Amino acid sequence: MYFVFVSMLLWIISEVFDKQYVKAVIIALVVGVLTIIALII
Repeated sequence: MYFVFVSMLLWIISEVFDKQYVKAVIIALVVGVLTIIALII
């Protein structure tokens, strides 16, 4: 549920700014979050 909310929020941000570097940062954040979740689990 939380991950879905974050994904939607990041998608909205990417749509608003629509910049390559923004999308790169979003991808990096998603990968980082998934890595942290995987380590916790």
